[in-house]
Amino acid sequence: MDKLLFESVEQQCKYHAINCHKMILHKYDDIYDYDYHLKMVREIGEFFIEYIPDKYCDVVFAAIYEHDTLEDCDMICSVMDLRRINYHVSIIVEAVTTGKGTRKERFSDDYYKGIKKEEFATFVKLCDRIANVRQSGFINKKPIFDMYKKEYEHFKEMLYVPDEYEKMWSLLDYLMSK
Repeated sequence: MDKLLFESVEQQCKYHAINCHKMILHKYDDIYDYDYHLKMVREIGEFFIEYIPDKYCDVVFAAIYEHDTLEDCDMICSVMDLRRINYHVSIIVEAVTTGKGTRKERFSDDYYKGIKKEEFATFVKLCDRIANVRQSGFINKKPIFDMYKKEYEHFKEMLYVPDEYEKMWSLLDYLMSK
């Protein structure tokens, strides 16, 4: 893919992620093309942009678009593919990508520790979780919302750092209290 066709890493990753999900016919909520979710997560990131220094915005928003690509499109996209686009994006995406196995195995303490180690990975994960909770609990009223509520204490225990992303945590606390 010719990098000169894109004005930014974010634009390249947006194109890449949307097309990877299209190629595998991946849907969000079994209804929407997957770009619906990716754009929703991006909008949440934009709402909380105050947490991202200007010089990192392009990489962080690129990682937001790619955040599910390795997990969902592993048959057609690898870490090396993302590294060819941008090394820093690939590191964030790797951190938020779960492995195989049961939900409990995929969302292990080690998984969350890996997120905390990578700068901005918690931000990306929070944007994704806020989008999923909002969609499942308030837009489509899906049973997965109950799962998010059940997991929330552990999720927060593993990722919360005082004075980091406070407004995001407050919103998630509010959404989870409903």
